[in-house]
Amino acid sequence: MKQILLIICLTLFALPSWGQTTFSGGNISGGKIGSTDTEGSWDGKTKAPYEFITIEGQIPLTRKYDLTPTKSDILLTDTRIYEYPHCEDSIKNNKHLYPYDPSSVASLTKKIAVKDINDVIDFTGPDGDDKGPSDVFGTTINKAHMACLEDGLSGCSSIWVAMNILSKADAFTKNTKAGNSPETYFQTIHRMLKPLLAAYSTASQKLGRHKKDEIFKVWMKEAIFQNTYNPFADKGTRDRDLVREKPVRAHGPKYKKMGRDPAQNHSLQSGLIAMMYGVLWEDEHLYQVGLDSYLITLESFMKMGFWS
Repeated sequence: MKQILLIICLTLFALPSWGQTTFSGGNISGGKIGSTDTEGSWDGKTKAPYEFITIEGQIPLTRKYDLTPTKSDILLTDTRIYEYPHCEDSIKNNKHLYPYDPSSVASLTKKIAVKDINDVIDFTGPDGDDKGPSDVFGTTINKAHMACLEDGLSGCSSIWVAMNILSKADAFTKNTKAGNSPETYFQTIHRMLKPLLAAYSTASQKLGRHKKDEIFKVWMKEAIFQNTYNPFADKGTRDRDLVREKPVRAHGPKYKKMGRDPAQNHSLQSGLIAMMYGVLWEDEHLYQVGLDSYLITLESFMKMGFWS
């Protein structure tokens, strides 16, 4: 039973929530993905069938949207409508390994509060920092998030502590590749930024927006740009873990160019983090970046139901 409850609770932090955020507008137009005369037959050649709309200082889109989030506190949870009674066992499980009180979270956060995470974590190894500081931080923030849902005080306060320390340090805003791999960017998004945004959403519902909310907003956007797609970098170097500047759709042995396909999982996760930011701070464009990533991925499915 405990394992079942753990799965139910953790699933909460894995799924995007379309139903808990309201939207205005509803039109999608322009842009193009793919080419009908060569669809599905790239044969490993370097091609770029994606056409992006370039906007100065923003992440490119494949089309224009008229969808805007209007409930800025709600991402994965809505504490005003729902209760979340299934997190208790997840909070208690291995609590001694992942203490989430404000003092413990502060100590842990300070270890990773650097502009380039590669200065303190080596992502080039075969395990990619599994069970290392980034992994521990992500699990700890998830536990603090669940505690925030349960009691609304200690866990929520810990989330504020982490946001304050990281924003003050401009953390992750100068991240670079781990060797030739984008693992640094992916893990920063997956283990640090995404759990923080989901948790900050719940903390904002429970305690209200932090007095430094505007500072958090500015820092988070800079961190997202640096780890997804940086529109302020030199041309030809803007792609991080969100493929927009040099997109390639590849087929053939071992999918050797798959890492540059805008439909692959890294780009989808990058789009998700942009969408989360867009909802929390009502940034229409970054919300649409996430929507764009979902549509790019869905359109990569072939008729039989698997990725092309």
